[in-house]
Amino acid sequence: MKFYSSLFLYVILMLMPVKLQSQSLLNRFSIDYGRIRNLQTYFENEKDKYSYYPEFKIGGNMKYKFLEWELYYGFWDDGVEDFESVRVTDGQSYEYSGDIIGVRFSLMPEEFAKGWTLPVRLITGLSYHFNSLDYLGGSDLSGKNGHDVHENLLMFEFGGGFHYQLVKLFRLRGGAIYLFNLYNSRPNYMDYGEDFTYKLGVDFYFKEL
Repeated sequence: MKFYSSLFLYVILMLMPVKLQSQSLLNRFSIDYGRIRNLQTYFENEKDKYSYYPEFKIGGNMKYKFLEWELYYGFWDDGVEDFESVRVTDGQSYEYSGDIIGVRFSLMPEEFAKGWTLPVRLITGLSYHFNSLDYLGGSDLSGKNGHDVHENLLMFEFGGGFHYQLVKLFRLRGGAIYLFNLYNSRPNYMDYGEDFTYKLGVDFYFKEL
């Protein structure tokens, strides 16, 4: 089941730019940098619960100027380097990392709402998360050791942000996005993790709008 869902999303994401080019404008490349809640929160230890999170995106306008799209890739790592830093009593310890691909759509009220001047946006999208759990050590109450695990999850995204045109070909942008599982139950290790990200970014336009 996971293989087919992965294949389906891969095909959709690869065809997305082709579909969009027929009815929208591919006009920018973007770089974002922020923080994402990592999966170490499951153990509630003293490690930093947020990891640095870069994103690389292409995007543009839809048929109407108040709608934008973007296709992105991002990655994160919890920064854990050894077992002692995340040792848990009667539990297994892991190092977590992940790669994320997704598509987002933004609605900008200032482009269609009369009298609206705030440069804000509503954001929604879909993302696919390739999570890696690298076993470091420890055992559970029954004495069972852990092992490396790789999980793929489809997530829904919803959030908001702002944008500010610095000059004609550069735009500053920021936002916060909440992520939640769309169709299958979240595994236990994700009960408190990888559900929120906030970041700042810059859009580089290929040509003037």
